[in-house]
Amino acid sequence: MRSESHTDVDRAARSWLLRLNAAAPDAALKAAFLSWLQADETHAAAFRRAEELWEDIGLTDTLAVEAERIEPYSPAAAASVAHDRTRRRLVARVAGLAAAVLVAIATAIWYLPPRAETLSYASALAETRAVELADGSVVTLGPDTAISASFGRDERSVILERGRARFAVARERDRRFSVATAQTRIDVLGTTFSVRQGEQSIDVAVLSGEVTVSAAADGRRGEHRELRGGQRVSADTSGALGEIGTVDEQAELGWLEGRLFYDGTPLIEVVHDLNSYRREKIRIVDPELEDLRITTSFRAEQADQVLDGLALTQPLRVEQRNGEVLLVSRHD
Repeated sequence: MRSESHTDVDRAARSWLLRLNAAAPDAALKAAFLSWLQADETHAAAFRRAEELWEDIGLTDTLAVEAERIEPYSPAAAASVAHDRTRRRLVARVAGLAAAVLVAIATAIWYLPPRAETLSYASALAETRAVELADGSVVTLGPDTAISASFGRDERSVILERGRARFAVARERDRRFSVATAQTRIDVLGTTFSVRQGEQSIDVAVLSGEVTVSAAADGRRGEHRELRGGQRVSADTSGALGEIGTVDEQAELGWLEGRLFYDGTPLIEVVHDLNSYRREKIRIVDPELEDLRITTSFRAEQADQVLDGLALTQPLRVEQRNGEVLLVSRHD
């Protein structure tokens, strides 16, 4: 959520847990709690974390046990001074216990490792899907894309498992946001950038703000590039980072609407993108075709026309075989 910080939500959840356990909640308290719980999806998650932590430190039933040890409330004695004193002692003891529990919870939160909840998101073939994460960041998933997101006290982490995604990151000064791929790690505090995981490269393009792209492969750790808005960089399958280049804004905006742009792009990467829109996959049979440089622009649903065009302009032919579209070298 945008208006409350991660810390504020957790603090409110602990407060509700104590209020609900300190006494038998009346209808008004239950209604207020339900309203808070339904106000934002992060509230329910925070309340579950507070309950789990309460269980971890052995205080789940402490308030209830303590209350049972005190003389039960008797309606017939409600007007008596003695009962009033008993009730006041009960309130004082429960309130004191609640305060002790709050201190214990706060102490446990400081010393125990943070619980990071991991959620997975995916898009279907030819689908572009926007997802709002727990911190208010928005991720736009390209077709056939999968990510997993894990949010802890000190860090917000996303793994791009396949595909491409654009990240509009909510700025948090105390929690960096990172995106990991097989070859790279991208670290930011708040910015807008996209990551594409292709067949031969990982491409990072920054639209606004600043990001650090670091090599993640063994033997290349320590290599990094600092990118600002309008800059891009690629890493190859070994994790080697290339030189910083300029973002093609037309291409970066186009894929969100299903329009693809290529300027001297290897054929293998064009095929990779096309396959995220198709059930009938395209496969390059002959390796020498993979690095053919392609410059073109088309809508994703025009893949068949594009293949026909490649057969006319490139040294290849297109064959249909066993439910696949095969690209085969043409030797004239």
